[in-house]
Amino acid sequence: MSCCGGNCAGCPGGGCSGCAGKGGAITLHPAEIDILRELAVCPFLPVGLNSRTGEPFCLEFPDMDEKIVPLALSVLEKRGFIRVDYDIPLAGFAYEGYEVCFRRGSLALTAKGQDVIERLAVQGVN
Repeated sequence: MSCCGGNCAGCPGGGCSGCAGKGGAITLHPAEIDILRELAVCPFLPVGLNSRTGEPFCLEFPDMDEKIVPLALSVLEKRGFIRVDYDIPLAGFAYEGYEVCFRRGSLALTAKGQDVIERLAVQGVN
């Protein structure tokens, strides 16, 4: 999926010549879009650092392939769309199922991620 961040008139969703030099067009995997949309609804989600793999671990996306979630979370974090805080656990959350994680914290949408969600909503990208 593409999202035009270059504010180009008539841009069909990224990849136009007006966006190309500005770094405004982004490509998102459907799993990344699903995660961003979930965070737009629920601002904080539990996350753990998997003791075996060193990857983010989140059980809040049961309909996604369990191999895709850590990758999508890592990519979203590197792009600055989400913030993963292993040192800030969710108050009152039991973290059942997170026993494989030696660190348990939270993840949240960043301002940059919120901007992407708003652009997706305005442009009607599904």
